[in-house]
Amino acid sequence: MKKYWFLKDNTYLIDVSENSIYSGSVKKYIKSELVNKIEREGFPEDIFSVPFSYIKSIENPEGKKSITIFYGDQSEEEVIIENEVVKNEFFGEVQNQLENFEYLKGKPSVFKHAKAQFFAVLFITGIFVWTFYLANEIEKGYQYEVVGG
Repeated sequence: MKKYWFLKDNTYLIDVSENSIYSGSVKKYIKSELVNKIEREGFPEDIFSVPFSYIKSIENPEGKKSITIFYGDQSEEEVIIENEVVKNEFFGEVQNQLENFEYLKGKPSVFKHAKAQFFAVLFITGIFVWTFYLANEIEKGYQYEVVGG
């Protein structure tokens, strides 16, 4: 059975069926014709889909109006759902379809969210320390020569 929701003034469709999550803009379609087409033939080709086999994890933070789907190597799709009831219904449907996942309730650790920024600061600090060291050595009178070019 196909279960889908139209969001944001009928311009965004999300669906959990056929071992995929579909999402995308449906502005160019007439809603009644689109519903008939979905029931008969399936989803149009221009609507983005993520097969269940590609999904790595899904985050459903409390108090936030979005669900984030992480898939592939480092890709993610954020589905904004203003209505909390629809958001919970959609996530419940995903849980029913993807039974092999582990579901945790709680906020991700600070390190998970700050990991990329931490390594960027560490990298920049390393370059700064190295440059500072070279500048200090040049100030003391050492001379450096660029070789090979």
